[in-house]
Amino acid sequence: LHDALPIWHQVTPEFDPNTQHKYTWPQFNVFRAAVRYLEAEFRILSLHDGLARINHGSLRGPCVALTFDDGDISIADYVAPFLRQRQIPATLFINTAYLGGRSSYWSPILSYLIASENACGRAALTNQLRTEALQLREIRHAKLYNRVRTEVEKLAFLVPDLGSRLVSEHWLSKLDGDQFVIGAHVDEHERF
Repeated sequence: LHDALPIWHQVTPEFDPNTQHKYTWPQFNVFRAAVRYLEAEFRILSLHDGLARINHGSLRGPCVALTFDDGDISIADYVAPFLRQRQIPATLFINTAYLGGRSSYWSPILSYLIASENACGRAALTNQLRTEALQLREIRHAKLYNRVRTEVEKLAFLVPDLGSRLVSEHWLSKLDGDQFVIGAHVDEHERF
């Protein structure tokens, strides 16, 4: 369960190397077990409620808030229905720069280009860029991180059906605002 708790971006039944990154993906069954564990051991609050209780000094007992980054389509397909059924609140930090598939963050682009048999994708990802991009999660130097991230994100046009990999504005507009809160994610994954 520990591996499923810290980072929730993409949650699907099976891993797809064309669309998911091993560091941000737990299997849906592992995610579901993690949420059940959290339900048993903690009081699950909305992030807003938890922060308000901290600010007022009224947070009591073990509590947790569930958050999800970026707006991967798996949130709409698997996570939201499961949380809706269990009446569990969550905050979705949506990267508005990626809505509508106009662009994407570096991780799914890199995953696709590495897994792709497409010669154009392999040629676009030079050996140096591939080496640097595979180290993006560990890079602490902001200028290097942002340069490499930007170079990978410029290759988004090579990824087919990019818009179908992220939640849509329409889906977001239909969410129950009491259970699901949309939070602002920065437009880019930058290191400052």
